Amino acid sequence: GVQTCALPISATQWVNEMTAKLTGSTARHFQRVTANKPAADSLAHFRQLGIEQADLQRMSALFEDGYLNSLSDAMRPRYERFLDDVFAGRIQAAEARERLAVLEEAKTLRVHLQGAVTGDAGARLNIGQRNVAHGSFDIKLPNGKTVADKVMSVSGKGTSTAITEAAGPKVDGLTVAPEIGKAGQVTKPTESRAFHDSERKIFESILAQLQSASGMKLEVGTSYEGKGFSGRIDIRTEMLPCDSCADVMANQFKAMFGG
Repeated sequence: GVQTCALPISATQWVNEMTAKLTGSTARHFQRVTANKPAADSLAHFRQLGIEQADLQRMSALFEDGYLNSLSDAMRPRYERFLDDVFAGRIQAAEARERLAVLEEAKTLRVHLQGAVTGDAGARLNIGQRNVAHGSFDIKLPNGKTVADKVMSVSGKGTSTAITEAAGPKVDGLTVAPEIGKAGQVTKPTESRAFHDSERKIFESILAQLQSASGMKLEVGTSYEGKGFSGRIDIRTEMLPCDSCADVMANQFKAMFGG
């Protein structure tokens, strides 16, 4: 048979292809990086970063203007900052791909909620300015029971109620983490503004289920290592956790259960 091989794409072809394919904020970032540079230098820059055509096209699909314009003035710059960091090489390619996956998942949930939660509930949800987190947990208890679920959460007071009233207890198969009540809370936010943050809602929901299923009252400051709790929690959050939520997850919860 006749063997064929793909000829290597020229630098000029590569830059021209990307210029034609990219849209929105990603296109603008690409143009700034490649403007007034020889095509070979531009291609070398992205190869040095480890950023491939497929990565740029994923960014273009994610950061399209219609979606970014649906975000609040506080949220939109955080997305732009991600692109700044990727194009400047401040985020390594592997980490960038992981963050892209999380942001793509958050976009899917946000767009679903934009369509499903409308009217008064939509105004209360105000999804454009919220952080979206989701994850899963599978924990075995001392009494042999197992607590497991896939969950999602949106930051802000009253957002969980707004979602469940309009869309039901699950979104895309993920259980909506409920509001946090002061009387039943286990963890302690280090900042009052973080009381209703999305990550903390998920951890409070997990703790409430652990207490209910185990019959034990769980308290921050008490260690339950070696008491028969074991399992795994995976949380993916749209934006980096604030210091208060990082403390809840990495210090308070970890001090209770280890891991």
